[in-house]
Amino acid sequence: LATHNDEVIVPRVCLTRDGNDITTIKSEAGNTHYVRLLSYLPGTFLGDIDPARHSLALMEKLGCFLGALDKTLESFHHPALYKYLDWDLKNTADLEDSLGDIADHQVRNLAHYGILQFKTHVLPQMAKLPMAVIHNDANDFHVLVDDDRKHVVGLIDFGDMVHTFRICEVAIAITYAIHGKANPLEVATRILQGYNQKHPLNESELDVLFYFICARLSSTLVLSAR
Repeated sequence: LATHNDEVIVPRVCLTRDGNDITTIKSEAGNTHYVRLLSYLPGTFLGDIDPARHSLALMEKLGCFLGALDKTLESFHHPALYKYLDWDLKNTADLEDSLGDIADHQVRNLAHYGILQFKTHVLPQMAKLPMAVIHNDANDFHVLVDDDRKHVVGLIDFGDMVHTFRICEVAIAITYAIHGKANPLEVATRILQGYNQKHPLNESELDVLFYFICARLSSTLVLSAR
């Protein structure tokens, strides 16, 4: 990302004196730990700002940032990205077996409904959906903005990065961005507009966007309970 698009600001890996991107240290207890160092990104987490102060213009810029990110990642491939991940939304239907981990029956029923909607409306359409390498977790505590809350200035934590449906990137961002908003549809629309400016989505993706947002909410409930 740093090599191919200087507008997409992400942490850089700092190499060791030996030129490695990861190393090991031994603790006082004798345990061996893998250690790496990443560069620091200045900014304020979106989640630390009152949702009422998230402007629609900022939401559009969030969409632009993610669209540029995914467009840049089109040329990136790595074997580790083709893995099974519980947080990969294409695996949402598999979480149905873990619904019993949610103690509150009303919450459990809500999560189950979201999963059933996914199975009904998304599974039959999967063959039509473009695949891509995505960040996969653009939540409000991974997105950094400037002090004036006018620009997205960075994105951290690529630990859930995966090769999956491209539409998941937008769906996940919208899921968190609409939380606490009085105008969730406007927020979702502006994120979508921003993403489309950099990396246009197709009709098949737009048709299932709503169900992917519900899938993220349901998977969060299930996996948190687990």
